[in-house]
Amino acid sequence: AALKPQIGEGINLGVAHRAPMAEFRAEIYWLNLSDEIGYVDNPGFSNDGNFNIEKSERVGINLVSDLRLSSSLDLEFSASYVDAKATSGAQADKRIPLVSAKSMGASATKKFTNNWEAQFSWKYESDKVLGSDYNNDGSRIGSQTKSDLSIEKKFNDTKVRLGINNIFDQTLYSYGVRG
Repeated sequence: AALKPQIGEGINLGVAHRAPMAEFRAEIYWLNLSDEIGYVDNPGFSNDGNFNIEKSERVGINLVSDLRLSSSLDLEFSASYVDAKATSGAQADKRIPLVSAKSMGASATKKFTNNWEAQFSWKYESDKVLGSDYNNDGSRIGSQTKSDLSIEKKFNDTKVRLGINNIFDQTLYSYGVRG
């Protein structure tokens, strides 16, 4: 069968508030898709592995706060939740692959002088269904955390950053398929 175009409609509602030493943002959203295009890594599958998911939906919330604790120290926190699933057809009530339902992050930025600053950041993602596992019956990519550290020097209009990503040497996966 020929692939159909993916068509979606959605609603976003957000609010932001800024105070002298803080900013808060929140957003809720709903996205309804018809004929979402999925991919199954299966030799012999028609359409070179692409297929249409009859109907799918994503409902979520994003929260972000930026706090200025002093003129030299900023903190940022974020959290997201998304329920991403097929709502009808052969995959009804199954999670959409490669979408983490929960994620959180935090960072701290310390300014030492007008030209020097350092940043530590941390990110967490919950488990997710392997790519191409639209039946949700295989293994999952486990939850994971990552921490980064950097230092930055500003030279007039130019910034130079030196960083160490994944400082705790965690094994990380952003993609995986059933094989």
